[in-house]
Amino acid sequence: MHFFSKKVPHYALASTFVALGGILNGFDTGSAGAVIVMPSYIETFGHLSPIMRGFTVFLIMLCGTVPATVAGHPAHRFG
Repeated sequence: MHFFSKKVPHYALASTFVALGGILNGFDTGSAGAVIVMPSYIETFGHLSPIMRGFTVFLIMLCGTVPATVAGHPAHRFG
């Protein structure tokens, strides 16, 4: 029980949040690819060519990448 009574170092907490970010990134990638082949998506937007399918997934991933890149400076400054 002595191990659990110690205070958790800040780098361990930061590593946990980074790992959760990686998990969410993988989830986003998997769900974005799955969404564009769903029957309701195809009914609404029609069949996409392979290039447009890749571009659609790229745009979905870009929406997560840009804020993460921009958030680096405030995190460094205030964190």
